[in-house]
Amino acid sequence: MENYYLLAIICCLLLFITVVLYLAGHGKKTMHLETPPPKVRNLKLREYCYDNLSFNLLLQKLKKVNVYNPDKRKVNAMDAWFKEATPQLMHDGDCLAYINSYGYLERTFWNNIAELGINPEQDKAFQQMIFSVNNHGLNNFCNLPFGYARRYKLLPEVETIIKTDPRLNAAKRVYELAYKPRKD
Repeated sequence: MENYYLLAIICCLLLFITVVLYLAGHGKKTMHLETPPPKVRNLKLREYCYDNLSFNLLLQKLKKVNVYNPDKRKVNAMDAWFKEATPQLMHDGDCLAYINSYGYLERTFWNNIAELGINPEQDKAFQQMIFSVNNHGLNNFCNLPFGYARRYKLLPEVETIIKTDPRLNAAKRVYELAYKPRKD
């Protein structure tokens, strides 16, 4: 009888692991459209989400950062970690989705980039991620692209992709709305 209980526990455990792995992989799938425009052969449409069942250690640590303004709370060690981790957070779409969801984190993210001397105007991968859309043509991020365009200009090749690829019309509208050329 004990063997049956052990067998039942093992089966349940295997089923649980299978479901977790399926859900973790399901949220990260990419889709290549069959007829991309000529100059955009390798564009991947992907949806970023901080609520999926991923085992992203950077995201798990980011979720420990207090999302309230330190003017109204005590500053803690996670505030310093957030600043130090900004270069890695810039290239993790699920972390960017989390940052995008909280106004304080988003403002602090842009301040951290400026204070650390990071130049996002030269970071093609970051730009493509910020202005990415999901499989339905909707922007992955609502606040970050606007914040980017208010502060920085896109690389010419990224701007060309956004302006010419019809799948990126939503990203194009955000950039055109927010970007104000600097008068130096």
